[in-house]
Amino acid sequence: MSDATILPFERPNRRREPRELLGGMLLRERARLASQPAAFRAAVNSLAGAGPAVAAPVDLAPLRALRATLFVAPGREPEMHRIWRETLATAVLASLIAAPLQLDRSVMVGAALLHRLDEMLFVTAVAHAEATTPLRLRGPALRRAYSERDAVLAGLLEGWDLDPRIVPAVRDWRSCLDVSEDGGGFTASRGVYFAHLLAMTRLYPEEGAPGIVELAARELGVPDAVAQTVGDAAHWLSRTFRALSGV
Repeated sequence: MSDATILPFERPNRRREPRELLGGMLLRERARLASQPAAFRAAVNSLAGAGPAVAAPVDLAPLRALRATLFVAPGREPEMHRIWRETLATAVLASLIAAPLQLDRSVMVGAALLHRLDEMLFVTAVAHAEATTPLRLRGPALRRAYSERDAVLAGLLEGWDLDPRIVPAVRDWRSCLDVSEDGGGFTASRGVYFAHLLAMTRLYPEEGAPGIVELAARELGVPDAVAQTVGDAAHWLSRTFRALSGV
């Protein structure tokens, strides 16, 4: 017999289906971000320590680092830029309204910075998947993969060892109106929802329905002091948004 080594038969690499490809990219993103909580905590400290009542301005360096760590999707830059812009605006408003809502400012800012994390993970996974195929992914494959993002998000949040009050706010802010309050006070999930709504009406005033903020405030049970706080901080908000526009 020949001394040559006989290798077992190997099937050529099969083409991966879009759903399988996206699922793998979602898990890859979770693994990559699992070691990145330091960038998140530094960004929380930057925003939670600023405000109209203190002299310290927002430290932009941690926010730039957070964006460079989490909010990057080559090939899907427009979608990711919008998510980042809306996330940052929501976090600024969350920091501002935390006190009149009697909520912890760091918890509110942390939850706001992560409240679009499921979408960020998905867009990043799509960008990486599209980098491996000449196709632009769309349709059923995207919808099926999007439905899997919650499980990936849950695993990532658990691995970051966050304040336990942040996780339910990130998970539940979209559905907070469907859940009755338990009498334990205003929840962070409702605070993030309202901060998100305030941010959207500020970023896109032409798109909002008249009176939507007031209606939401009544449904959520937002104290009148919140509107007063936001109104009093109008100049600070404008200045801060201008400073953050280049982040």
